Amino acid sequence: MKKSGFMPNWGIRSKIFFTVLLSIMLSIGITTTINIIRVSKSFIQTTEKNISLISDNASRFALAQISHHEDLLTSITMSENLKAQLRTSNEMYSNLSDAERIKQVMMIEETWNALDEGASSFIESIQLNITSAYLRRFQTIHPDEVEIFITNAYGMNVSMSNQTSDYWQADESWWQETIEGKTFISDPVYDESSHTWALIIAIPVFDLDWGGEVIGVVRGTLDITSILDSIFIIDENQSGSSVFISNDGYAYYELDGELEILPMPEQFQAFVDQAEHTFVGELNDVNGTSSIASISRLGDQQQSLGWILISIPRSEIVQLLFTTIIGNIIIGLLLTLLLGALSLVLSNSILTVLKDLKQDAYHLSIGDYSYRFSEDIIKSNDPNISSLVDSFDKMKTAIQYRESEIRTREKQFRQLVETMSEGLAVVDEKGLLTYVNPRLCQILGYKSEEILGGGFKRFFPKERQTKLLKEWKSRLENQHNTCESVIVTQSGEHLDVSISMKIQHSEDGKYTGVLAVIMDISARKKYELSLTRKLNEISGLRAIDTAILEKNNFQGVVTTVLDQFKQHLAADAAAIYVFKPGETAVQYASGYFLEEKIPFTEIQTDGEYILHLSGVTEAREINSFDESHLICDALREKHFNVTYIKPIMINEIYHGVVSIFYFDKITLDEEWLNYFGALITQTAVGISKIELMNNLQIRNVELKEAYDGIIKGWAKALELRDKETKGHSDRVVEFSIKMAERCGFENTKLEAFKRGALLHDIGKMGIPDSILLKPGKLNNEEWEIMKLHPDLAYVLLAEIPFLKEAVEIPYYHHERWDGSGYPSGLKGEAIPLAARIFAVSDVWDALTGDRPYRSAWSKEKTREYLIENKRVLFDPDLVDQFLDLLADEGII
Repeated sequence: MKKSGFMPNWGIRSKIFFTVLLSIMLSIGITTTINIIRVSKSFIQTTEKNISLISDNASRFALAQISHHEDLLTSITMSENLKAQLRTSNEMYSNLSDAERIKQVMMIEETWNALDEGASSFIESIQLNITSAYLRRFQTIHPDEVEIFITNAYGMNVSMSNQTSDYWQADESWWQETIEGKTFISDPVYDESSHTWALIIAIPVFDLDWGGEVIGVVRGTLDITSILDSIFIIDENQSGSSVFISNDGYAYYELDGELEILPMPEQFQAFVDQAEHTFVGELNDVNGTSSIASISRLGDQQQSLGWILISIPRSEIVQLLFTTIIGNIIIGLLLTLLLGALSLVLSNSILTVLKDLKQDAYHLSIGDYSYRFSEDIIKSNDPNISSLVDSFDKMKTAIQYRESEIRTREKQFRQLVETMSEGLAVVDEKGLLTYVNPRLCQILGYKSEEILGGGFKRFFPKERQTKLLKEWKSRLENQHNTCESVIVTQSGEHLDVSISMKIQHSEDGKYTGVLAVIMDISARKKYELSLTRKLNEISGLRAIDTAILEKNNFQGVVTTVLDQFKQHLAADAAAIYVFKPGETAVQYASGYFLEEKIPFTEIQTDGEYILHLSGVTEAREINSFDESHLICDALREKHFNVTYIKPIMINEIYHGVVSIFYFDKITLDEEWLNYFGALITQTAVGISKIELMNNLQIRNVELKEAYDGIIKGWAKALELRDKETKGHSDRVVEFSIKMAERCGFENTKLEAFKRGALLHDIGKMGIPDSILLKPGKLNNEEWEIMKLHPDLAYVLLAEIPFLKEAVEIPYYHHERWDGSGYPSGLKGEAIPLAARIFAVSDVWDALTGDRPYRSAWSKEKTREYLIENKRVLFDPDLVDQFLDLLADEGII
């Protein structure tokens, strides 16, 4: 047989040798390429790491030093001696005008650096004060502080560690920013004469006693030369050079141990522009050599000290790459020779093992587990061969064990499926049944051979098969694996079932059918139906309870009961008759036929209904309409097949009767009779409640009439005793009630007002006749007794429950708008509205009527009196309304 492909006639030994050889050669090429990339990346990463390390260390050290010295200068601002000195200095200059202050500053500024005696004396006064001495001691302890001085709020020096170049600092940008309450930190500045780097730090001095006002500035100059010198230090085992670029555009670098300074080259500027933090790229260094360079910011977001640029010549990188490539090639050649020889030696043992593996695998495939490796392989000292033999033996044992487990589990699953309480069916991709368990055969009433091979849809009602197939497909596509349906058994019985489905797929994902579990839920459905019916019945009884509580008439209760007959007893027609108390004559009747309500006029309400109820306490069937006079002509014409009547009884007394009608004969089971009886009982409760409410209303009306009669009797008795007030009560009550209605009084509030008006002078019953009936004017002592009648009215009426709300008029009707009334001297709207209304009506009637001691006033005079006393004696709004009432009545 002719073979094709690469190395067609080569054996395994040759293939192993050349495979190893090609692999090694390929490895050399890949390794060389990777090393070139790795060295390049390594340099970049090393450079970035170095620059980041230098930058981070320098930044942390610099910022820590700056923060430390900022804290030191801040501690100086906390000195109370300093604040006292600044307050004194500020007060001295605050008394001067701006022109005077500037003139004085200019004079001092001109002589500040002069050598004359006046200038020296002034400078010494500043240098020798207590705070200056403290600053010099502070400078001794912290030698990095090159210079410290303090200005007042106007920029004049008040203390200094050594003489400054200027006396007045207010024109400096650092002072102007700090006096606004901000801390100022400058960029690094290099002094060529002293070869030092410095920062200016200025701290505001706040006076908390003056509301946090800035009263001066403390400025220090910090030497940071040691910080920036660390930038130029490159380890001995590292190559390259460092350059520091300042924020003002100069490049600083070391050349032969000396610091060189030159303006920043343009290509350096391009690096700075591109570097937000760290940037790597190519450029010519300060010596003009082509290099790989990395630049990084020195500082943080708040403070930038400048930039660090580290560069390495490209020639060094090329030399490193070339050395690495030569080394890799030599190592690769040596490995090729060594591994080629080794592969020839090992190929023989590999071939032997492969041969035995082929034989053992063949025997395993045919189920023969008796074959074993040769003795040479079994006894081999090669740990790899021994491990291979051991692994193959373990695999053989595992396969035997798994086959046994599969057979055991298959037996268990078959027992489980055949004894499970649910039906189980397997449907293939064509919709044919390929397996059913005994329980499903029992549910359907067929033998398994009668089911297998047929379609599953034949077990569902024909009218539901099309819908079922769509439902089945939809549920499978949407993974809705459970549904409820109805199946048809061999006997034709329809059973409610629950079907749980699981789609089956082959290993390649192809649809192979469905596994379905079918559960008989007919008992549960019957229970749910019964439970639903019970809940509906309870809901119906609850509706009647609600109607009984909320409705106070027969119509509301009876209509609700008829609704329950229609909904829960499914009666085609019904009628309810309510008797008059103690009689069999109907006082109310209502009914319906299907969805139509029967008018009361069409329901017969005469006849001797007691003839049909004698001795009847339960539901009674009437087979002939002629027996009943309780059926209206409208229902007689409908030709019902059956009628049931039941009396409505309360304490064994007939209070009415219920009739329900059906076109079809129904079975009166216990559940139906119980619910029918419950509805009648609730109807009886409703009728009883309404009759009770009607009786209560009648009694309330009678009681109210009795109360009103008593009140009128009291008022009449007072009128008989005090002849001069005869007719006064009736007139004033009439006017005041009309006023109260205009003011919004109604219902019980209006009733209380009317009673209070009738009894407004009831307190006079306690006034002696000698005072009450005195024909002349009362003296002061008699008048004080007369003024007690509101208090007497309160004592008399307040303890009577139904008159408690009527006490306002008897007690307060003599109070006046300006507070001059009695008994409490109330003023304005503090007087109850009812009393204010009555006061106007009372005075009108009193003034327009005759009295033994004066003649009646004219209506016009009385009207003018009321108007004059608006806001004095009477509520002004009520006076206007009362006069409108008189005009409407035609009185004025």
